[in-house]
Amino acid sequence: MDVVERILRYLKSIPGKGILFSNHGNLKVERYIDADWAGSKDDRRSTSGYFTFVGGNLVTWRSKKQPIVARSSAEAEFKGIALGVSPVVTSFSSRVPNLPSPAILKPDIIQPGVNILATWPFHLNNSTDSKSTFKIMSGTSMSCSHLSGVAALLKSSHRHWSPAAIKSSIMTFVDLINLEQKLIVDETLHPVDIFTIGYSDTQVGIIAHKTIKCSKISIIPKGELNYPSFSVVLGSPQTFTRTVKNVGEANSSYAVMVNLPEGVDIKVQPNKLYFSKANQKETYSVTFSCIEIGNETSTYVQGFLQWVSAKHTVRSPILVNFA
Repeated sequence: MDVVERILRYLKSIPGKGILFSNHGNLKVERYIDADWAGSKDDRRSTSGYFTFVGGNLVTWRSKKQPIVARSSAEAEFKGIALGVSPVVTSFSSRVPNLPSPAILKPDIIQPGVNILATWPFHLNNSTDSKSTFKIMSGTSMSCSHLSGVAALLKSSHRHWSPAAIKSSIMTFVDLINLEQKLIVDETLHPVDIFTIGYSDTQVGIIAHKTIKCSKISIIPKGELNYPSFSVVLGSPQTFTRTVKNVGEANSSYAVMVNLPEGVDIKVQPNKLYFSKANQKETYSVTFSCIEIGNETSTYVQGFLQWVSAKHTVRSPILVNFA
């Protein structure tokens, strides 16, 4: 409270001053990080710091002494990066409703992709004298490397998981908060919404590890795809089913918890799943209905459904578009 009172007294004494935010014609997010090594003479701990610019304007800054003594300058810098690189959704990240297929939520996984050290096989600035083979880059292509690394780690631990299983794992275990235990924000510093997050027979066969003839596969409604999310165009009540596999411990149970989208009622049956062994599959159904007091101003509303056990929480995002 003493710190808060000092800040309030300072603000009261200088009402004519403030922080100037200029329009630089972009909303680019830039974050700079640094750390010393054993900078404290008392306990030899390092201090990390960062500051963030949005559109060329300083918006956040922080410095903090590291909790343990780093054994090298490289370790101190790495821990500084862990403090500074809290996830932020940038302005160039894709985030719009999936208009061609509204029953499938897209985008479903995103990564910041900001200031990534990437290999660069070409000369920089068309200079033939350049010997640089790396470049700091930002963009959606850089997000791919983030997710590819996560997918590779999962595949190394679960060699029999399919691409769909790996994707489902990433989607359902993703956090809503950053490394500072705060809500992840977009380039406007507002909490991100749900948007912020075709193949040939031969290509499908490679993915499925078997021969596939798409023309001979029976057609099901898009909403019935066993997807780890729900994207619903809601008029009359609709029911969807999902089948889940226990990749955790045997003899475990999961209870359902629902964060309801505004104006929507959701019923889940059953409301508890029991698994007696690993890799056991169970099926549940979810019914979506409009309620009388709905959201009359928003076309889209969002929520989530999560299954909670003694050790794990598995979350599926929900997007509802009122027809």
